[in-house]
Amino acid sequence: MIPKKSRENFKKFQKLLFFEKGKFFIAAFLLAVSTSLGFLNPLYPKFFIDNVLNADPCKGTFFLKILVLVIIGCFLLTEITNLSYRYLIFVIQNKIAFKIELRLFKHIMNLPISFFKETGAGYTMSRVATDVAKLQGLMIHTILDFLKSLFSLIVGFGIAIYLSWKLTLLYILTIPLFIASVLYFAEKTQKKSEELMESYARKSSVLQEVFTGIVLIKSFLIETMQINKIAKALKNIIRIQFEWEVINYLSLLTISLVGVAGPVLIFWLGGQQVILKQMTLGSMISFTILSGYIYDPIRQLITINNSVQNSLGALNRIYEYLDMPDENQQDSQKEKIKTPVFDKSFPQEVIFEEVSFSYEKDKTEILKNISLRVKTGETLVFVGKSGAGKTTLLNLLPRFYHPQSGKILFDDININDMGLRCVRSMISVITQDTFIFSGTIKDNVKFGRPDAGDDEVISACDFVGLSDKERELPDGIETKIGAQGAKLSGGQKQRISIARAFLKNSKIIIFDEATSQLDTISESRIRQAIENLSKDRIVFIIAHRLSLVKSAHVVAVMEKGKIIDMGTHKELYDRCGLYQNLCREYLYE
Repeated sequence: MIPKKSRENFKKFQKLLFFEKGKFFIAAFLLAVSTSLGFLNPLYPKFFIDNVLNADPCKGTFFLKILVLVIIGCFLLTEITNLSYRYLIFVIQNKIAFKIELRLFKHIMNLPISFFKETGAGYTMSRVATDVAKLQGLMIHTILDFLKSLFSLIVGFGIAIYLSWKLTLLYILTIPLFIASVLYFAEKTQKKSEELMESYARKSSVLQEVFTGIVLIKSFLIETMQINKIAKALKNIIRIQFEWEVINYLSLLTISLVGVAGPVLIFWLGGQQVILKQMTLGSMISFTILSGYIYDPIRQLITINNSVQNSLGALNRIYEYLDMPDENQQDSQKEKIKTPVFDKSFPQEVIFEEVSFSYEKDKTEILKNISLRVKTGETLVFVGKSGAGKTTLLNLLPRFYHPQSGKILFDDININDMGLRCVRSMISVITQDTFIFSGTIKDNVKFGRPDAGDDEVISACDFVGLSDKERELPDGIETKIGAQGAKLSGGQKQRISIARAFLKNSKIIIFDEATSQLDTISESRIRQAIENLSKDRIVFIIAHRLSLVKSAHVVAVMEKGKIIDMGTHKELYDRCGLYQNLCREYLYE
């Protein structure tokens, strides 16, 4: 029996599976023609023995010519239909695989940030690649092979009854064993298949971690530890593969017993009928050959069953992701609220009202009753020790997470009542953990605004002190930077990240320790750029540099998820003991 979850997921999958019904029915027709022609093969010996050999020479020669022409004609027609069938299946199947993988990738791209925080990149990559590949057992060709096998059984048994109903009845008695084996092994195969795919995903996750952290691994001389970790993952895969192969072998062994029992019974009873002249030798030979044509569809059915069970495991894992509500689905009700067309001056202020947040419901609150207001032209700097909640608070602005209570307003509009893309279009985020894509400087900066011209990209690079005049860019903005910016220094990566955000030209800019890896001169230029930008923008900064803190309009001191005090640098230094300690021990010039 197919589990309920698998049946429900297959119903969803059917819409994708039959998106080209016309080609599917043409392929089914071609397959039926090819299969029907194949069933003429067992009848050739009967015609040859009973009609050609037993006829007079003249008549026998005529029948022989007819037989040869029929064999050649059927062969040519079979090959033409097979070629057309294979072409159609190739086209349909690759379109389906393309649609499924693209849909899965698109859905994962739209999942909330929390999903990516909890799930390793290597694990997710493996699931996208491996699970879609494993869907072959549910593709069109498998369905048609299943229909072909059923059709072959029906036609085969029809011809068998025509040749000898007694032998056919005897052969049918072996079928219950086949059905019992299918039902017994189906669920076991599917469960083991899901377990195998999970082990592959975990291996990929380990590999991704090792290759990403290779510098750390080598510097701490822990290569052996990582090799042992990979070895453990590989041994687990081998163990599960062995168990799956055992189940698969036992399943095939059962059907093989059916195949052996059938011919033995045919030879025993059929031989007696030929001896007693109750059956012609031609019919006996044709029936024996035909038994193989019946046996093959039965074997094919159990093979298809194992393949389907294997693929159902992959389908369940794919829909485990597809059934997760993505950000667009979570936002669907809010998108229905007509969002006004905002001009570049919106918003004039950002307001946090009694905002509290925890990463998990009913867990300790990371943020507690945060209230603040920042207007256009102001720069607000957050200071505090690690874990105070600074980054978490600013992650609520682009709606990477949602507060458990309280609200965030752009002017008088709750950001939860605005479209998600609308909110994020107004915000540029520059993080401490800079990610650089493979390609050129220009490619990376243009992520801020893909339609930007080269002059604008160059201006953005100059704006952050990333200039070929300083011989940092040998080929200008066309400089190749390697995988994840391997050819760049930490400071260069950060400046590209800042240039990317500046090019986006958003009303709200968030700097999350984005100047931490810049030298003093570059940091000074960025600070001046921030001051220029803040004249008509709202700027939030998480900083450890005292120079940035001193230049801010307002400084917010955070501790344990709360804002302890707010004011200018001088005001806070005069009245806030915690801020004084931070300036002495935590902030640096």
